[in-house]
Amino acid sequence: MKNIQLLKSPFSFKAPELKDDHEVETFFNSVHYYKPTELKDLTNLAKHLNVAEIAVKDESSRFGINSFKGAGGLYAMACCIAERAGLDVDKLTYNELMKPEVRKVAEKITFYTATDGNHGRGIAWAASKLGTHAVIKMPKGSKEIRADHIRKIQNTEVEITDKIMTIPSKKLKNSAKKILMEL
Repeated sequence: MKNIQLLKSPFSFKAPELKDDHEVETFFNSVHYYKPTELKDLTNLAKHLNVAEIAVKDESSRFGINSFKGAGGLYAMACCIAERAGLDVDKLTYNELMKPEVRKVAEKITFYTATDGNHGRGIAWAASKLGTHAVIKMPKGSKEIRADHIRKIQNTEVEITDKIMTIPSKKLKNSAKKILMEL
């Protein structure tokens, strides 16, 4: 059996600190259409490799969006909306996000992302569930059928473009500040 070697990433990234994962668990337990990811047993492969058991996560049927990116986007966007609405993110529930006064806040928010498919589908789906909007920019060369799948989700604008990642960071920051001031 091969040894697994942990390599240090050349990229600096610091994940947000969670006191524990209870706030995430509390949130997902409150989402009525959430269910844990299904595990598929690969019995024949396990026998072939002479191991007791192999199971893989099957995210393809999760949330009915045929994408493995739904849960993270839903939680991150929910937290963003909650912060804007003045809710306690640590105790956030889906029902709080569905209150009319919070939905009014969500209606004014648009989430933007650049992707070639799965992430965009997850963000578009989360936007439709949370009553907010999504703009998905896909790089030139993306398959039109992938864009069409995302376009079918309400509150979503999709564009295949060659202009992704060409905005200088200073211009992007200024645009973001302007958008935030308008809200």
